[in-house]
Parts: sequence; structure tokens; C-alpha cells
Amino acid sequence: MNMVRRWALPPVMIAVALLLGWWWRQDGSQAVQQPLARIPVQRVVTLRVAGPDVSATFVRAGDAWKQTEPFEQPADAPAIRALLAAATDAAPVYRVPLAQAPKTSRLDAPDVSLDISVPDQPAWKYRIGADHPAGLAWVAEERAGEGGPAAPELRKLALAALGGSLRDDRLFERAGADSDRIMVDAAGVGGDAHIELVRDAAGWRLKQPFESRADPAAVSAFLQGVARLRHQGVVQASAGDGSLHGLAKPWAQVSVRTLDVATGAPREETVLLGGEGPGGGRFAKIGDRPPVLAVDAKSVAALLPQGAGFVDARACSLQPEQVTAVRVLDTEGSERVHLKREPDGWKRMASDGAASPVDDRGVRELVRSLCEVRAGAIATDGAKPEWLVGSIEVAGADGSVRTVRLWRLPDGKWAMHDGDGPVRIFSANLPMPIQPQDHPPKR
Repeated sequence: MNMVRRWALPPVMIAVALLLGWWWRQDGSQAVQQPLARIPVQRVVTLRVAGPDVSATFVRAGDAWKQTEPFEQPADAPAIRALLAAATDAAPVYRVPLAQAPKTSRLDAPDVSLDISVPDQPAWKYRIGADHPAGLAWVAEERAGEGGPAAPELRKLALAALGGSLRDDRLFERAGADSDRIMVDAAGVGGDAHIELVRDAAGWRLKQPFESRADPAAVSAFLQGVARLRHQGVVQASAGDGSLHGLAKPWAQVSVRTLDVATGAPREETVLLGGEGPGGGRFAKIGDRPPVLAVDAKSVAALLPQGAGFVDARACSLQPEQVTAVRVLDTEGSERVHLKREPDGWKRMASDGAASPVDDRGVRELVRSLCEVRAGAIATDGAKPEWLVGSIEVAGADGSVRTVRLWRLPDGKWAMHDGDGPVRIFSANLPMPIQPQDHPPKR
């Protein structure tokens, strides 16, 4: 019985032992496994992946790849390069002519086939068959006329390619630093039905639902966020008229216009959100591409911001280091205090032009409240005249002057408006040193 147990090895171990025999020649030297083909991956221009019921064709243009069949869309270039590298590295541990391959290899009716083309040469045609008991996979190349068991990486990547792993599943291909317009139409959502942001030479501006200078950090965060968004897969290869998935009259639509650096022309990318999908998500469609996609609830929320979130919530658009002078006026326009930054520090300016050094803690606190602190709320309906406290003129290093009007609301909060966009509302505890005594002489 002991001898029977000793030799009743599992089938996998027997297969491994048999394959090891192919790795050693009769003279005891190790056999060198040669790839089925040596493909110049950097020169490949076309890749076709086909299974029994589905196929896809990918074409390279420069460093970018796109799928052209069964529908056109960007492709994942690194994933394609990984598949091509696995193909050119496929080296069977032993080889048999294709005509003599065992039926169990399925090389006569492969699970996946690859056609790989470079200019001015016949295509390489790979057949990828069944798994091998030794943890390998059957692979053959038609030009070589033979195949055998090889590392399983090619089979794994090729099967994934049939499932769509080579498609670029980003919702926005170009959104980022080169974008210059964002439009969100969300009539079906409620809230801000229309948001529009435009970038010009002065920076980003909110155009809708109201006009205001925009916070560049908030816009950048939105663009970076949508650039990372992925769909969860193709629901249907063609949307048809869109009615089945709520895309004929979209629930929401998001567009981002971005400079195409290859052509020098702007290109607009649009995502349509339709009816409710699984898990609280939505069905979606990218521009005029035919497939219906699934987008999860988290991605839907990221695509539909509130317009107020893009407002530059500071009272003044200058940065603190750009401020060269601050002049506080009362409600009648009379000067309360005039402070000017000189090379040797902040000075208080008298009406006759005389300058005297001041303790700069007060003026630094005032500049911070005007140019750094973000409002806790905004109001588009202004503030009542009787709440007006005065105004503050803020001069910049470029010679420009911003005038910030200042109100004290009944609840003690501060409200400010520099003439651009909504009124910014700040905490009642915001430091506001606007009286002459707040800026004593320097000791």
C-alpha cells in the first residue's frame, strides 16, 4: 500500500514532470525557449482581437491608440502595449506543428485570435487555445506554423481584451490644464439648471448661473476629478434613438472644451446622463459614440457640482503679497486711514503726504481678511444700504485698485463686495481693523 501511495501522484505533478523533460536535452544542457515570433512592438499599427462571438480592431496614430470596430472610441495604449509584449514574449516550452496539435489544445478553434500588423509585412496571426494542465496555455502563430504550451500571461490578457480591457474607459479623454470651457446642463436635476465657466486671459470666470470671478483651485479640482472618472462598462453596443435608456432627452449633460495639442484646435467632449441605472447610477453616452455606458452614483455626483462652489469666495482677488496699499473710507467717502507698504515696512499716510511707520500687525490682519479668508456664504441679492459701514480701496503692485464695499449685517456678520459677482458673507468674528486706532505707531 505504501508503494501505491508513493506513485499515485496528482495529474498536475505528472504533467509538470513530463514538461520538465522537454527543458533538458539528452546531453544535460537546458533547452532555450524561443518566442513564436519577434514582433517590433513599437512599429505595430493595427491589432485585431477576435473571439467566437465578438471582435475589436485597434489602430495606432502616433503614440495614441483608438478602437475602430465595432465602434470608434479611444483605447488604452499601455494595455495594448502589454498585450503586444506578451505576444512577442510567448515562448512554448515545447512545440508541435499546428496540424499535430492535440484536440484538447483547441488551437483549431481558438478561444481568442490576434492579428498584429506592422507596415510592409504580413500580419502575425496568433491562436490562443485552452489552458494546459501544467498551469500554461496553448498558443500558436500561423506564420511559424507551430505552437505549444506557453506562459499563461498572453491568454489572460487576450481574454480580458475580449471583455473590453483595451478600451479607454475614461469619460473625458482630455479634461485638464488645457481646458477653457465647462458647461453643465442639469434641467432634470433641480438646483442650478445651467452652469458655464470660461477661461480667458485673466483666468476662469463663472458665467452662469450668475457672473463672478471663479476660484481657479475649485475649477482645477473639478477638471482633475472628471479626468479620473471611469464608466463601469458597456451596457449596450448602440443606444439607438436613446429612448430606452433615457438618453433621447438627457437628464443632464456635461461638456468640457479642451485644446487638442496635436492639432492646435479646441475639442469639446460631452457626456450625456440618462435614466437611472444599477446601484443609483445612471446610463450614459459619450458624445456621438453609439454605446450606452453605466456610470456609478459617485461619478454622477462629481459631474454635477453647484455653481456657487466655483465662486472665488475671497473679498478681493489680489493675493496678500500683491497688496501695496490699503485705504479705508467711511460711508461718505472720507478717508479714515491710509496705509502704504514701503521697502522698509508699512507706513501710515497723512493727508499732507507725510508717512510714519506703523505697527504692521493690524494691516497684515486686514489684508488677510480681504485677500485670504474665504466667505462662508454668498448672496446674489445684495445688502441693504443702511447696513453699509464703508469701503476699502486695495491697491495692487500692477497699479490696479479694487474697491471693496463693507456691510455689517444685523446678526453681526460681515458682508463684502468688490463689484464682481455675488456678495461674500463672513463670520462675525472676522478681524476687521478699519479704525485709525487699529494701526498705532511703530515702537
